[in-house]
Amino acid sequence: MGDVLRQPVVFDERVGIIWWRIGSNYDCPALVTEYGASIKMKGYWFGQFIYDHNAEEALSEVAESLGQNVSGKGWVRISDDQWSTKFTTRSSLAVPNMENGLHTSVDLSQSPDEGVETHFEGALAAMKQVYEATDPLYGYGIRHTRLNVPNAINSPTTREAIADNQIVAPTWLMLFTPEMVEEYGRDWLLDLPADRFEDLSDGGLMIICTEHIASTSGEGKQFLDDMAEIDRVFGLDPVETFNKPPRK
Repeated sequence: MGDVLRQPVVFDERVGIIWWRIGSNYDCPALVTEYGASIKMKGYWFGQFIYDHNAEEALSEVAESLGQNVSGKGWVRISDDQWSTKFTTRSSLAVPNMENGLHTSVDLSQSPDEGVETHFEGALAAMKQVYEATDPLYGYGIRHTRLNVPNAINSPTTREAIADNQIVAPTWLMLFTPEMVEEYGRDWLLDLPADRFEDLSDGGLMIICTEHIASTSGEGKQFLDDMAEIDRVFGLDPVETFNKPPRK
């Protein structure tokens, strides 16, 4: 939380979400658990891939690319001597009605300050490696697994949208397939106010909208500001994606 006192404010119309207030400004949102506790979302994120084929098959493809055996484990670990990221199959995804997916969770807050950037870059490399080893419909990085909140955009895409090679809402990390790149236009995507772009070997594109996911203290607001700018380019109201606080 740092040295600045943050006052939590719950908005009734956004049940389950807390916006932390610093003076008159709003900072990073938090989830409220079923027990009433709040979980700040700085430095913690989830990576997911969705498929039109079996997730176990996708996990085996990742294992084969690494020279590992996934039999009996149900997970694959991608690592080097400085970082480690584990991918598992998952039936409950941020995209509704999609039951074939791979999932990883990354907790950068557990890394020493000097190791956060290394862990962050390693996790990005792992996401890229999983994409290259499998044939996903879409890959993304998010700060929550799913929001079930009325009148809000609760998922990055849907089965119907992805069938048209589209997303519903941008997230801070997006791995677009070649078909999605063609749908949106490479030049249009590269013109997004994102921090980084990386080409994928099949013609897809990895977009890191903001690198402030790994931040602490005041940079939580920068994450939200960055994502609000991306939202607007996609024609979305940042309030609906929780990248701006609810209007009074």
